[in-house]
Amino acid sequence: MPVCEIIARGGDALSRMMVGASDRVGQGMDSGSRKICLSIVWPGHESANWAHSIELYTPLGPLTRAQLAVLVAQMILSFVEATKQFPASRCPEWRIGASGVSLNRLYLAGLWNTSPDMWMAEILVDTRTLLS
Repeated sequence: MPVCEIIARGGDALSRMMVGASDRVGQGMDSGSRKICLSIVWPGHESANWAHSIELYTPLGPLTRAQLAVLVAQMILSFVEATKQFPASRCPEWRIGASGVSLNRLYLAGLWNTSPDMWMAEILVDTRTLLS
């Protein structure tokens, strides 16, 4: 699903569009941790060391997978905005911005709980318009 669409629609709309959207994501964490860290490593910006934490619990309880998707999408938006402050990418084909990869070309393809305290987000880039 396009990252910009996830941000625009929000968690309620995603609950009807996403497999496992209502799954509670914080319940299976072994260490009692209440947050996870999202780190984005982007070609050409590997040394940027961009990472932020995401709280898995609200006053109403653990986040749903749809709510986590919205937070991850918002963090991706923050990363895209932050790249304006980074030095130019060493990989021109992965440059972020108006003349490269823009937010509307980024897709959140999946969120997986890979181990009790670890989540992985798969982000795809639509390169069809970059190659034409």
